[in-house]
Amino acid sequence: MSSEKHIAPWITFFGWIVAIGLILIVGFRFFISTELALRVIEEKIESEIEEVLGADLILTSISGDAWDNLLIEGIEVQKDAHSVSIARLSMKYVLVDLVFGDPVINSLIIDGIDVSVDFETINEIVWTNNTGEDKTEEDVFYINQIQIIDGDFDIKSNQYLPDSLISLDNLAFQGDLRTGSNQRLGIDDLNFQINHGRLPEAVSFGLDGAITNHSTH
Repeated sequence: MSSEKHIAPWITFFGWIVAIGLILIVGFRFFISTELALRVIEEKIESEIEEVLGADLILTSISGDAWDNLLIEGIEVQKDAHSVSIARLSMKYVLVDLVFGDPVINSLIIDGIDVSVDFETINEIVWTNNTGEDKTEEDVFYINQIQIIDGDFDIKSNQYLPDSLISLDNLAFQGDLRTGSNQRLGIDDLNFQINHGRLPEAVSFGLDGAITNHSTH
């Protein structure tokens, strides 16, 4: 009888722990699907862009259920002579896996992207805040499926293209991405047209294969 009296409080204690845990999980699940959670994510994206690139960012809207999907519309990033605008960006993921497991994005779709860069100064943007430290396992992430629809890229260069710019128009891409020491860009389909003032007409280009940190296949 005495042993049962000692066990009963522990059962009650663990019961309360389980109940509180469930309440917290349900509460977090509810919060992550709210408008407030989307605003927190929006502010985080803006601060990261500002910190990493030192660029101005505008987001027209962000929607979805942050538990497993986001839709961002009207993205504009401006840094000196460089600019990027994206009409729609959508992604699907499993938040629990993304935070506590393998950092994987299942699907990333970029629809309507316009990019304008200055070739001479792009490295200043790419390497901003680069510490030069070696990548670690924590730096690895995967995007299982990337799709770019209707991309237009304008590349300016006073040194190499003094009288014109080169444009990559109607770009369409499907593939996957892995970063880290064994980084890889898988290309299932890549098509675009090259336009330049010295070309009599647009040149169509197509590619499939894979680009790694060692070679191109």
